Amino acid sequence: MDEHRKMIWQRGDARQIMREARRRFSSLSPQSQVALASAHYSLVKRYWSWWQWPLALWHMWRAWANANMAVTLVDDPVRLTSDQIDVVTTIWIKSPGFLRDLRRAEHLLTFALIEKPAMKPHTNALMLITLRDILWKRGEGDYAWEHNKKTEALVPEIEMEKSADSKQQLARVLKSVGLFYIDHAGGELYIRGIKYVKQARDLAAVVSKDQYEKILVELRRRGTVID
Repeated sequence: MDEHRKMIWQRGDARQIMREARRRFSSLSPQSQVALASAHYSLVKRYWSWWQWPLALWHMWRAWANANMAVTLVDDPVRLTSDQIDVVTTIWIKSPGFLRDLRRAEHLLTFALIEKPAMKPHTNALMLITLRDILWKRGEGDYAWEHNKKTEALVPEIEMEKSADSKQQLARVLKSVGLFYIDHAGGELYIRGIKYVKQARDLAAVVSKDQYEKILVELRRRGTVID
């Protein structure tokens, strides 16, 4: 795996991560701008506490600015790769307040899921998750549930994926599918959600300190205890 990406997954020093990102991705190209956006976004939740929130907002704003620059640099955002679209649309819907752009994210995701069928299974799953969250925010619960089930169906393919960060991406997908069930379901689906999040936590403990810490934060926020 690329050393810079490994640094992010393993929750390396934030200054070193950004110093390396600026060194590597200094060119004014869509690829570099998306990479910078991803690096900034990866640091946001580290600082989401009452005394560090200005730093979290700064990284979020920089992620948004770089993502939008990437789109500006192409004549049509659908020319971005599937992975780039995943990063850009995630940032668009996670940005606070007036920076958030659900409509544009939905349009781009819908296009990508239809017109870019050769994407990796984990990229497909992450796009479905982002679209699921948009639909849920808009009150279209049935469609959101449908997208969560489609994401869940991709888990076996992600487990078989040969990409360098497949295990880290599997932890992300399992966490998201599981938390959706924990938040919105009861009975057997709630239990399934607990199982997925536990699997994600245990996997992340080995392959990604960053994802592991994020999972613990999400569980604490919900008051959910998993043995």
